[in-house]
Amino acid sequence: MLLTAGRVAYKLSRFRSLTEYFMQLKLKRSQRTGGMMGGKVIFVLDARAEPSAEEASLVKKYNLG
Repeated sequence: MLLTAGRVAYKLSRFRSLTEYFMQLKLKRSQRTGGMMGGKVIFVLDARAEPSAEEASLVKKYNLG
């Protein structure tokens, strides 16, 4: 069975206590047409990290965010 990001997120969401300990990586993909006549396709991948409480405190402590 191929394990996709959606399936992994679903499996982890059943265990709320585990998701509190791990950083969440949120990915969003999209595409649009570009160029003068719309002959090109532009693919976009946006990534956002949501740190756990412990990781967030370390980011704040070391002024990384």
